[in-house]
Amino acid sequence: MNIGLTPPDSQVRCGTCRRLLFCAEPDAIAAAIRIKCPRCKALNILRPDRAPTIERPARQTERRDACPPRRPPDP
Repeated sequence: MNIGLTPPDSQVRCGTCRRLLFCAEPDAIAAAIRIKCPRCKALNILRPDRAPTIERPARQTERRDACPPRRPPDP
């Protein structure tokens, strides 16, 4: 039975006046959010706890072997 109450850790409040700005589920913020408090007009910047993981392709190790050898400096 959900009566509309949210746990305190899912409530996002203004850092200045503590007014409730919004409720979010854990890990719901994926990027930085800027929200202006309607009461005190403070700008609140929220960032995720951890950076999103990005799958990157593996590096090619054959690249160094493909480069031509360096030329010795001219005397």
